Amino acid sequence: MTNNNNTAWTNRNNDPNDECYTRMENVQKEVPNFETQFIGKTIYCNCDDPTLSVFTKYFTDKNRFKRLKLKQVITSCYAESDLFKNIKTRSKNSGYIRFDGRKLKHYPLEGNGSFSSPECVDLLRQSDIVVTNPPWSKIAPFLKLLVEYKKKFLIIAPDHAITQKDVWPLFQSNKFWFGVNKGSMIFDQPDGLERTIGNAVWFTNLHHSQHPPPPYG
Repeated sequence: MTNNNNTAWTNRNNDPNDECYTRMENVQKEVPNFETQFIGKTIYCNCDDPTLSVFTKYFTDKNRFKRLKLKQVITSCYAESDLFKNIKTRSKNSGYIRFDGRKLKHYPLEGNGSFSSPECVDLLRQSDIVVTNPPWSKIAPFLKLLVEYKKKFLIIAPDHAITQKDVWPLFQSNKFWFGVNKGSMIFDQPDGLERTIGNAVWFTNLHHSQHPPPPYG
């Protein structure tokens, strides 16, 4: 099957799941459960090629953007996007986009576009909620970064990530919890084939029906 609308897990290492791509059906099944919490916010997709990302496509849809009264959508990628190939950068093809509901503008990055780079951390500071599919091989530092900067988030991850020594204390102390949908998800691979991953889940610190906010808070 041909991959036309998907999101790369960038910053790849040796985890084969970092080479999988999110499908729109996964986003459409999970994100609407939290839409009231997106109203008036700036969304940041910080592991996403803007030309391919289904997260970017979802939030930059003009009707949805207007309905949710979003401030803006920011998307940054890791030195891979053809969108930036004609912009002079020190690190090939890295850049980010901003969408304000009217115009989509793209900008170069001096570094490689890694989510932990100073430039992308600065973009993180400007955002309210991170929604993405980060590299599973880097899930621990990714979560620690979001918690450090006190960001709300909704991300895809392997369920067993909570057992990692740097992740378990965050989960145990209620810094994040599981999202609504758990279990198998179908992803696309770079070769165009489908792959079912049985332990894919959503991690979030946004409240939902199965994890309501505490009384009076």
